[in-house]
Amino acid sequence: SGLVFNYALVFFLGIFFLIFVL
Repeated sequence: SGLVFNYALVFFLGIFFLIFVL
């Protein structure tokens, strides 16, 4: 479950980064 949580965290951080940059 920890690995899934890490992927989810990176996924949401990536979306937040895209929204922040764009």
